Amino acid sequence: MIRFRIFFLGLIASTLLAVSCQPKKKVEEKKTYDTVIQRKLANYAEVKLSADITILSPEQIKLFSHLIKAADAIDELYWMQAYGNKNAFLNSIKDPDMKQYAKINYGPWDRLDGFKPFTEDFPPRPLGIGFFPADINQEEFFQLNNDEKYSPFTNVIRDANGKLKVIPFREAYKTQLELGANH
Repeated sequence: MIRFRIFFLGLIASTLLAVSCQPKKKVEEKKTYDTVIQRKLANYAEVKLSADITILSPEQIKLFSHLIKAADAIDELYWMQAYGNKNAFLNSIKDPDMKQYAKINYGPWDRLDGFKPFTEDFPPRPLGIGFFPADINQEEFFQLNNDEKYSPFTNVIRDANGKLKVIPFREAYKTQLELGANH
């Protein structure tokens, strides 16, 4: 037992000596960023997806293209739920880095930072965005006499008269759902 301890202590001592005698490695320089958005973008990696489709039949390639189109329709639906009008929002952003970060986050709220706005141009993220009107209050919600308001598959909107109305997803996102289903 004593021999093992002496051997073990000798091993530790020789390892520490070897590590301390190693030449100092050059410290990697940190990349500098011009803006906060560039620093935030550095948290993400852009990955190019590719595959050898030469082994696929023409029918399989056609199917694959339909799956991509269906995914695009659902992506548009997700934008509507996460923010609202994607095109109007993205067209309002001039800075290319800011626009890229907005695309990643599906809106102006940073998903890695508790949905805080990543630009001063936007207020804090409203509760229930994409599912309830931004100006709804608790009293209005609880006065709405429709139990479907609790469903995870409905939206609550205001009609032309400002009255709250419950709409199932199948109606609210009919265009996107049909497009996705058709593909």
